Amino acid sequence: MLFLVLFLPDPGYERYKFSFTIRDSQSDYINATCWGSEQNIYKIFQAFRINDIVELRNVLVQVKPSGDDDKWRPSTHSTMELNLSAVHSSVRLYSGWDYTEFASLVHIPIRSATECYKLRDVVTAGHKLSGSHINLLVAVKNIGAPKSFISKGGKSLKKNEVTVLDETCLHFSILMWDSELIDLSQTWTARENIIFLVDVKVTFDEFKQSMIGTCDQKTIITTNPECQQAHNLYRYMQSLQLSGDVFDDDIDDGSANAEVMTVAQFIQQQTTKSGGSHFAMIYAFLTTLDIDGDVKRATVHRCSTCKFRVREDDTACSNQSCSSLKLPGTFSANKEFNILVSFSDHTGGLDGVILAGPVAEDVFQHSVHDFITMTTEGRTALKTQLLLERFKVVIKSQGFASQRRSLSRIVSICQADPEETAEQLSIL
Repeated sequence: MLFLVLFLPDPGYERYKFSFTIRDSQSDYINATCWGSEQNIYKIFQAFRINDIVELRNVLVQVKPSGDDDKWRPSTHSTMELNLSAVHSSVRLYSGWDYTEFASLVHIPIRSATECYKLRDVVTAGHKLSGSHINLLVAVKNIGAPKSFISKGGKSLKKNEVTVLDETCLHFSILMWDSELIDLSQTWTARENIIFLVDVKVTFDEFKQSMIGTCDQKTIITTNPECQQAHNLYRYMQSLQLSGDVFDDDIDDGSANAEVMTVAQFIQQQTTKSGGSHFAMIYAFLTTLDIDGDVKRATVHRCSTCKFRVREDDTACSNQSCSSLKLPGTFSANKEFNILVSFSDHTGGLDGVILAGPVAEDVFQHSVHDFITMTTEGRTALKTQLLLERFKVVIKSQGFASQRRSLSRIVSICQADPEETAEQLSIL
């Protein structure tokens, strides 16, 4: 029998067994349990991983016992289960002619995306939903480093925290304790992967005073699931990156550490530095400034407490770490500038630089409120006044190893002094 491994928890220590979940079609999956000596169990356990294609031989097929048999392992629709002997059965990696057929199942979720909760609903439900197993379709925002420690009972444990988001909430914590799921999480790329979690347990964390998710023995995870909702979520995540919402909220003026560059040198730096943040100073002409169209395209709403981006009609912050959630009735949102601009110098053009917040107010010499109340003619006049002027610009560029280019945000901007510009450019 050939199967795709869906779930693979740590082996038991007392009864020398471990269970795993397998599938051989889009709709059929079943639990299997392997029994044997500690040495034989570990030998089989270490032979394959989640998402491997395996071939099972000499397997006993049994009727699933009644009761809460699925309470400690993934729930399946099958009335049967598989039992393997570590001595008489075998589990081997498969690479036969139909391997591709089974490999295609890796990205097919075992549940419908319509059965998933939105993170905002989980946060809002709070204690009412605490202790439940639910389904989530989320984007990976950040992956923590696994931590090892010793429990009070002397058992060696591992723990990892993954931060996820969706269209309704930009910060939600998922905890993992199982070594196989932790290893799986380390293959993900922040801001690139979408994950479908089936039967993740949600609880109210008293320390964080917020809802969190925990992957336990029942949880099955599909990476980059093939469904329209996942594609939509990926596009949403990419739009957040382009608007600067995945940047650190505390943006400092890096003028002291900024290296003076031409536009071409800055672009080259973006392609060679795959991670981390760095500052650069350029002397360039403002060539694109789209502020005379729809005002909503030039502004966003942010929580006044934590600066997370929220929707105009939100009644609570979507950031679970925001202190406003602990004080009902204190949430408020401010409107801020958020505009993509372009610059050019004698070496080339730089597109998609984010001009936002107080920095935009400084260059416009107008508050957001004043800007919104301006007529179209007034905004056009402001645009004409600034376009094709040379500016001294300090840019913070945030690189992501998974992306072909970095994201750039202006941290300071002022009109360039001609003498200073000539002196700096002569050195380059």
